[in-house]
Amino acid sequence: MDEHHKTVLRENGRVTASSTAPYVDHFFAVPAGASHVSVTLRFDRGEGPPIYLALFDPRSFRGSRMPQGWTTREMELNLWVGSDDAGPGGMPGLMPAGLWRAQIDVPHPGTELSYSLEVACDLGAQVEPHVLDYPEGYVSKAEPGWYKGELHAHSSESDGRFPADAVVAAARECGLDFLALTDHYTVSGWRFLKEALGPEMALIRAQEITAHGGHANVFGIKQWVNCFVDGDGWNMTDAMREVHAQGGLFSVCHPFSNELGWQYHDFAWDEVDLIEIYHNLEGPNNWLGLSFWDHHLNLGRRIIGVGATDSHHPYEGRHALGQVVTWIYLPELSEAGILQGLRSGRVYASRGPEMEFTAHPAGEPVQMVYMGSSLPVGKPIEFRVQVRSVKEPMRLFIIKNGLYFGKRELGEAGKDYDIEFLDTPVEPTYYRLELHVDCEDEWYRKFKFRSYTTMCALSNPIFVGGWTQAK
Repeated sequence: MDEHHKTVLRENGRVTASSTAPYVDHFFAVPAGASHVSVTLRFDRGEGPPIYLALFDPRSFRGSRMPQGWTTREMELNLWVGSDDAGPGGMPGLMPAGLWRAQIDVPHPGTELSYSLEVACDLGAQVEPHVLDYPEGYVSKAEPGWYKGELHAHSSESDGRFPADAVVAAARECGLDFLALTDHYTVSGWRFLKEALGPEMALIRAQEITAHGGHANVFGIKQWVNCFVDGDGWNMTDAMREVHAQGGLFSVCHPFSNELGWQYHDFAWDEVDLIEIYHNLEGPNNWLGLSFWDHHLNLGRRIIGVGATDSHHPYEGRHALGQVVTWIYLPELSEAGILQGLRSGRVYASRGPEMEFTAHPAGEPVQMVYMGSSLPVGKPIEFRVQVRSVKEPMRLFIIKNGLYFGKRELGEAGKDYDIEFLDTPVEPTYYRLELHVDCEDEWYRKFKFRSYTTMCALSNPIFVGGWTQAK
């Protein structure tokens, strides 16, 4: 037996359909002088869903692993961390002696399977531990303007197919101005971002809180946020408030994605910053998501809508980067600028067309406001919509307080459009826009039907009274 390699835990376990514990913990002792800790989880999922693995040292979270697809029944998850390096999902750093914990995450109720867990330590020469040195305040471009990017993308640090640096490279190839790497559970991909920073694209430190009752992307955080909200003593609202304490933004993901959708009914919705209003993998669930957004807006909540490709493969099919981008008007192209732009609400989601939506009291153009901003109640308001990059005939729908208000035909491809309309709201009101191509179903054509399949762009609202400005 190699005296420098020591097995410190070898256990079997079982998850049954009647199990109610969201997490199963296995503790093990790491001796002083350990240079690496490796954990291997093996299981046969049968026809059911898999389980996931997380690792904690005596002080902090050290990483996670989840399957990259459900292509096989028999699965093996490997997670290792060392002082100066780590495997996918793992976070390198100090290797403190003491009681460590391997956590089995059982995200799907009714899971039935057996598993084996093995943990080994390497004892060897000590090296300088890795310390995340992220360049705070890095500015890619100092110029204000409209920039487009992806706010939901995954790498092989979680369940994506490409390494983090390759995902960043693909985003550059795609012509994106910014990218948020939102890996499930872990922020291990952050250590690859420093070398990827450059003048042509900004990167955002982010994480997807992947919980049993819903997912949330968090942007602009400075350190890992505890995403294990389904046990005792820490819930999703707590996690959101931790994000805000770090100066970040909290975004509800794909709220109607069935068992991956939002199920936290005791949750502080008044504190939510963002919500995904169009998601490339969600199909008809997007239509429910828009109504859900309108519900919150009608309650007076100022929640900014964003788009999501939710890429797991930057070049392939519905996962390819750049299919649903979020356009943001930024004071500068930087992480701080992106957060400021998102807070302002001058934001829209698009599958291609570019738009601007402004308003001012009739006869008073100097009081111009943009998406995300407010005007006072009781005066006639002139609204202006500018649409660019129209590659096929489209139809603009004007939505007032969640209901149809009017439409305009954009009948010629290759033409830019400048559209105006007028209204006099007498109570708190919001207006948003939907840009659609014509419906291909002849049955609905005469009704000017629109659906998730026809969506090309979605604006954020212009508010009239009643809504507070950025949080």
